[in-house]
Amino acid sequence: MDDVDLDVLVSDLGFVLKSEQKRAVELLLKGRDDFGVLPMGFGKSLIFQLFVLVKKKLEKFIQCN
Repeated sequence: MDDVDLDVLVSDLGFVLKSEQKRAVELLLKGRDDFGVLPMGFGKSLIFQLFVLVKKKLEKFIQCN
């Protein structure tokens, strides 16, 4: 997953990530745990949703190649 450009994948989905969100998604995609304490309204649920969307998109890309 190190060679995947998360910004490109996320922008294709129509999102712009805050640095804390990007870090969390990158760690999850690498299979690592993350503990983030973020304020209310910061977009924590977006992290979980994007993880699933990006992972599915990567799986489709890998299957096509």
